[in-house]
Amino acid sequence: MTPTDRLRIRLSILWIADAILNSAHCVLWTWEPGVIERFISGEVAMEKLPGIPMPADGYPMNVALALLALVWLIPLATAYLNFVLRDVACRRLNIAAGVFILLFNLYHWLPSCVWWMHGRMTTAAQIFAVALALWTAWRWKVGKEESAPAAG
Repeated sequence: MTPTDRLRIRLSILWIADAILNSAHCVLWTWEPGVIERFISGEVAMEKLPGIPMPADGYPMNVALALLALVWLIPLATAYLNFVLRDVACRRLNIAAGVFILLFNLYHWLPSCVWWMHGRMTTAAQIFAVALALWTAWRWKVGKEESAPAAG
């Protein structure tokens, strides 16, 4: 196993950890008072977030679920693509995904967005995992000759 392979595995583990933490965050969120009732009614899924234009009663259910799916798919797709992309593309993908997800999580960590303790703890752990992935990708020294992952 080469050092680049170990780096790719480390990055993928961090992205999978982010997706698992996001799952835990959402499961714990459903235990908050009124959340299940709003899911059942299909009317409102999320409260009004500061600085984001939206209807007075919150996002429609389909918009909220699409946002949740996107926040899961980006880390999981990045974890997979770490093994199929060439070094330069892999590094750039990890940096781009890291910046996007880190900014999303930092915004989500604002007191007005997540006010319950388990939400703040899971979001803080996500921020740590994504910041570590971003830092690892940023420090990745890609050699002059670009190598593709070994097939099979």
